[in-house]
Amino acid sequence: MPEKLKEAVLKPKLKKDSLEYEEYTNCRPISNLKFLSKVIEKVAADQFLEHLANNNLEEPFQSAYKRFHSPETTLLKVQNDILVAIDKRKCVVLLLLDM
Repeated sequence: MPEKLKEAVLKPKLKKDSLEYEEYTNCRPISNLKFLSKVIEKVAADQFLEHLANNNLEEPFQSAYKRFHSPETTLLKVQNDILVAIDKRKCVVLLLLDM
């Protein structure tokens, strides 16, 4: 990405109208990235995801950064797998890690 396209103008915006503008912690930085840089980033991301899909490089259980997948999708799959295992009278162990 060319450096010129990475430049943005930051404008402080109050988090709430009732707050003091002079106190910087009351403001949220809003940047205006150039339109072209957003388009290039979107096209590159789409091409990368298409490459992963076409070459079977996608992780089957990954939900992040995939279209039509969300945390809810993952939770429903885990819940379904647990219920199916219980129906088959199998032992179920669930280990959750927050890294």
